[in-house]
Amino acid sequence: MRSRILLVAGVLVASALLAQVTPPAATPPATPIIPEFSARSPDAVTMLFAGDIHFQWGVATLIQEHGPAAPVKDIAPLFAESDFRVANVETAISDEGTPYPGRSHVFGAPARSIETLKALKLNLAVLANNHIMDLSTDGLNGTIKNLKTANILYVGAGANAREAAAPALFNIGGMRFAILAASAIGDEGMWSDEKRAGSARPAQMIAAVAALRGRVDHIIVNMHWGVEYNPYADLDQQAFARQLVSAGAAAVIGHHPHVPQGIEVDRGSIICYSLGNFLFGSSNPYQRPNLLVQLKFEPKKVGVQSVRIIPIQGEYRTYGHAVKLLSPRETQGFWPELYAQSRRINPGMRDRFQFQPDGTALIKVN
Repeated sequence: MRSRILLVAGVLVASALLAQVTPPAATPPATPIIPEFSARSPDAVTMLFAGDIHFQWGVATLIQEHGPAAPVKDIAPLFAESDFRVANVETAISDEGTPYPGRSHVFGAPARSIETLKALKLNLAVLANNHIMDLSTDGLNGTIKNLKTANILYVGAGANAREAAAPALFNIGGMRFAILAASAIGDEGMWSDEKRAGSARPAQMIAAVAALRGRVDHIIVNMHWGVEYNPYADLDQQAFARQLVSAGAAAVIGHHPHVPQGIEVDRGSIICYSLGNFLFGSSNPYQRPNLLVQLKFEPKKVGVQSVRIIPIQGEYRTYGHAVKLLSPRETQGFWPELYAQSRRINPGMRDRFQFQPDGTALIKVN
């Protein structure tokens, strides 16, 4: 009996000692929750893209005098017609942070500016640009915190290079989407690396697109690139956009030049080299009408099916900073230029534009 008691005690002691040296079983990493959005129609998903947003100068005055929805109240109904809405947020939206050293223009906006984005029902903010670090790392962190509080997704910047290049993943109407973003514009301190916060780099995008193939149905890449006020995309932009298409991008959407550039269809994908501005406070004399693009996807079909091009007011010096649609009459000077830009990039665009009575145009892609 005594020997049995000693044996049991020995087993208990050994078990206790083993528990001290054996690590607990690893908890498997949590599966990320992919946001789900509904589609207005079972037959299609529409996604609207807008260009540069900041809240400086004329926009700040408009908000101060008339409230956060004032700059976008006329265009908000158009945004509400799409299933998903994306814009390049080219400013830190944060009450925290200090100006980045040596910047000639610091774009920073108070946290309450998020209310303007909410008035647009914005779903995703592109942060890959040369101003997202204008209030340094604290400003970026504050921006991300404020976007999360407003239930707005973000892409293109983060605490390190891995986070900055990570895709925004979401589902709409049973289709799986991924959006990536990178900036080709900025100084070294604006880009992320292994230990530094900042924007994603273009060099990360090809591999990021290739890694998503087969995991999602549609991949869209936002690129902040090009030369300011140059109406033509340069050859480097064109070559890189086509590399993204080869890697698997269904669409490439560009911004930074502050004016529209050309549009082309390449191997069943759409490339919009620059949308121009969307909500911008400056009054540069080179500014002109800008554009929104609405991409249409259909269930069980490959790629973007069509693109709706929507001209918007951008001559702020003359017409103020509220965003408005151009009337059909006002678009008469806009279309010849965009058409010429597009044909210069890709002569095959000659027969792609279908001009509509409401002043918009459609491009059939697939």
